[in-house]
Amino acid sequence: MNLLEKWIHSVIRQELVTNAGIKDSPSTDRFSTVKGQDLEKYKLFKLSEIVRYTGERSPFYRKLYSRAGINPEGVKSFEDFSRIPFTEPSDLIRKPNLFCCVPQSEIFRGFSADGTIDSIRVFYTKDELDRIVESIAAALRMVGLKKGEVLQIMFPPEAEWGCDYLVSRAAESCGASAIVTGHSLLDDQLQKIVKFKSTMLIGSNPYIRAITGLGEGQGLHRLGIKSIILSRGCTYFPFNDSLRREVQEVWGCKAYDQYGTIETGLAVAMECPAQDGLHINEADFLVEVIDPGTGEVLESGEEGELVFTTLNRRCMPLVRYRSGDISRLIEGKCECGSGIVRMDGVKRKI
Repeated sequence: MNLLEKWIHSVIRQELVTNAGIKDSPSTDRFSTVKGQDLEKYKLFKLSEIVRYTGERSPFYRKLYSRAGINPEGVKSFEDFSRIPFTEPSDLIRKPNLFCCVPQSEIFRGFSADGTIDSIRVFYTKDELDRIVESIAAALRMVGLKKGEVLQIMFPPEAEWGCDYLVSRAAESCGASAIVTGHSLLDDQLQKIVKFKSTMLIGSNPYIRAITGLGEGQGLHRLGIKSIILSRGCTYFPFNDSLRREVQEVWGCKAYDQYGTIETGLAVAMECPAQDGLHINEADFLVEVIDPGTGEVLESGEEGELVFTTLNRRCMPLVRYRSGDISRLIEGKCECGSGIVRMDGVKRKI
């Protein structure tokens, strides 16, 4: 069991033990491992809960369920849930406010895909951002960030509580330091690595690829970087074996694929040191794979479009949200020993 899985199990176990709706789980106590039947019970409870919640509070979903003849109180099984129509990305552009389920006074931070008014917009409460920080911290620990080390964050600086800040807080909760260097030139990045004794780097796929190409032959492998996280980011850019090999050879360390989007909460899945698929945060997301043409739910191992349902968001929950990203789910134990569901890196964008 890796450190991300331990965090996921602790979140689910706490819910199983304390929530009146599911606390009768027979095989779970405060110290036990979460077993398969408990995980299924947790997911089904959360799905039923989020459908009821959005049916009561979200004007968008209330109308969606009504048009489809869905009674939110009647969603009691995964089969019931699979009858709910999909949420499309265009819905978040045209009418993001209709998704909100809390008063405006509780909205703490909004994000847009490209910073313009005509892009996808998503809103979060403060406690939801705190939860994202926790999940990022667990993922950073999984890939080896330790107390006293330094994470160099190569995301453009944003307004308060932006992506760079969330990752900085996550690093600090691991006992590490964080330095935000943005999309600066290679020489500036190298100077900061030396000055702050950075041990881990994180940045977007295209940016890391660019500076790796520029730095080839400059001895980057001697800088002492232990690992590099390549984030999918808001704009699709492929992470493939060729990119991984290039980064690992030039920097002399492991390169990890990370998946997250603004809509899903920035941090959904990440590789572990075994690099055997991206471990999905099953505490906060249900991930389906569908045939993008027919909408049919596919079996694990079949390649299709990723569809996400957020399980714990109060501000702007998403139910069966089509990502447009093509991948597949991987079940069975990872080489690291973890049993949580994994996904392949995104193969392409629809």
